[in-house]
Formats: sequence, C-alpha cells, structure tokens
Amino acid sequence: MSDAESNIISILQTGPASSADLAQRLNLDTSTVTRRLSAMGAQVIRAGKGRSTRWYLSRALPLLAGQSRADDSVFPIYRVNPDGSMTKIANLHVVYPQDAFLVEFFRVNSTGQTKTEWHFYESLPWWLADM
Repeated sequence: MSDAESNIISILQTGPASSADLAQRLNLDTSTVTRRLSAMGAQVIRAGKGRSTRWYLSRALPLLAGQSRADDSVFPIYRVNPDGSMTKIANLHVVYPQDAFLVEFFRVNSTGQTKTEWHFYESLPWWLADM
C-alpha cells in the first residue's frame, strides 16, 4: 500500500470526503486522488454523482462468534410485498466513522428505470432500529 493510499484511509476513517477535499488535504492533484481511490477497489465506496460524489471507507461489522459471511460490510434490505413476495430495496453499507452507515436505495421511477439514491447515517438508520 502506498503512502497516498494510507493517508486516504486515515482521512476517510474520520468520515466521508469528496475527491477535491482529499486532494486539498493530501496536497495532490484531484485526478491522482481519483485514480488512487479507484485502485483501492471494494475498500472504498463511491456514492453520488458529479460534485456531490463522496467517498466512504468500508469497514467490517464484527458478527457473532462462529458466524461467517463472504462480505460482512454490506447487508441487503428487502421489503415484503402484500402478496408475500420480497423485493430488494436497498443495501446497508457499514462505513467509517465508527457506528456510521451508508444506505444505497433502489428506487423505480415512473418510466420503470431503477435509480440509485445514497443516504449517510451517523448511526443505525431510525427505520431499522425498530426491527
């Protein structure tokens, strides 16, 4: 891991940031930071488009002893429809800082296309806390 990637990780552990913010803090060119972020793969999550794009550092959620999952940083969220079938409506991403979550919602618009919306929560989303 390069020094730049280590520094990016250190910054993103404090919370989400845009590539411009990271470039300014690291004293690097924005395109260099974006290339480094892209090379980090699943370790980082890109949410949003254009100027509203933010980068998040993924973190693993410790599970109960003896349980194992292929990916313990992303959890699917399903809605049970009136007919009993299930529809995947979101992914819950476990991100830094500690206790923070990023929700990737899948919304179907009036033309039938699925659009992705991202919402950052500083703790477990309120609508999951009751479950």
